[in-house]
Amino acid sequence: MALTLSWPTPYGHTFTQAHAVIQDARLEKVESQTYPVNYKVKIWINETAYNDGASFISGFNGRFEIDTAGSKNQYNIVKQCYINLKLQEGWTDATDC
Repeated sequence: MALTLSWPTPYGHTFTQAHAVIQDARLEKVESQTYPVNYKVKIWINETAYNDGASFISGFNGRFEIDTAGSKNQYNIVKQCYINLKLQEGWTDATDC
């Protein structure tokens, strides 16, 4: 799983085929029926750079809660991270790749 998007850098360059991969996702156990999920995303200039083992150019941290009480969205945590990521500002035009 990964996303392709246009990613602007603070140096004025935009990578139009940036490749974003969730590298880490962690659940926190709390006493209610919700589980906070924290995840980290790394971004490469393109998929080739990622596959070649090049250094990533940027990153992003996200957070959301999974409710185990009524919904059945807790089965694939990584997929839920990508779904949440695509709802964030700057990520809404990202496409699955």
